[in-house]
Amino acid sequence: MWAHACTGPKLRALEKIQKTGGQAITGAFNTVALAVIEAEASILSIHERFKKKALKAWIAMHTLPKTHPLSRLPTRAYRRFMSPLQKMAIQTTTDVAREQARDTAEGQHGIVISTSSSQRNNLVGIGFALRDRDQDDSGPSAYLATIATPVEQNPFIAELQAMAMALRAAATQDRPRQITVVSSNKAALLAVAQPRQQSGQEWLLGIYETNKRLKARGHTVHMTWSPAGVGWPQERTTKGAAKLATKPHQRPDPSARRAKSTRFNKAVISTVQRKSLPPRVGKYSKDLDTALPGRHPRKLYDGAQTR
Repeated sequence: MWAHACTGPKLRALEKIQKTGGQAITGAFNTVALAVIEAEASILSIHERFKKKALKAWIAMHTLPKTHPLSRLPTRAYRRFMSPLQKMAIQTTTDVAREQARDTAEGQHGIVISTSSSQRNNLVGIGFALRDRDQDDSGPSAYLATIATPVEQNPFIAELQAMAMALRAAATQDRPRQITVVSSNKAALLAVAQPRQQSGQEWLLGIYETNKRLKARGHTVHMTWSPAGVGWPQERTTKGAAKLATKPHQRPDPSARRAKSTRFNKAVISTVQRKSLPPRVGKYSKDLDTALPGRHPRKLYDGAQTR
């Protein structure tokens, strides 16, 4: 966070280390400019590394749980001297055939839940529909929610949230039933099947806790994949609810959870500058290539001694 004070001799020492590491990767000569080595080695510049570390620290400090001691410390914004953190805050303001999967989803019995997420109009929304297949006269009941903006949330975590909320809604059934969750998001289904250290741990935990309660009461829960856009009625209802949640007039729920990793990745992407060579780097070579276009530079370079 105090990287702005790294100037002069300190910055030159870091640039020397950066150049040495780049030379070890690319095997470049000492006369090659640092910008060229960074581009060839595909490594971040020193300033980009500083910004990435500061972003991570800033977001980590502002996403602490309420039980953490540091979260209770008061913070104030100063106008006379803007701290590095204030500057950073300003800068970051299993495969199956489609037809077979569709037939599997349509042929389920008991309570069928279909989930969907949508990201458009600078909003992220979810929708899910419940239908009791054992009652032919009952159509699907749709639910929707506008959860956040794309800077704070992503469709993957939104799909997990839709699954968790839908299972909670189905947990009101008294007698043992078969509950099937149908989703078109393979990543979310794989995360539920094999939870690792992905984003959305809170919703994964909620899915497992609800599933445990349902099984204790005699219910059976299954999850299956159905391709998007196949056109079965409940899927259209679910997708329509998710799109309705992302209409321009909708407002995100202020109490909804925010994804720390999504905000951090968006902030890092916004701070990475487009890499280009400095104006004076390679000036002689550029002039030579301009003066001798086409096959002439190739003859010169091919005949040059490499050792």
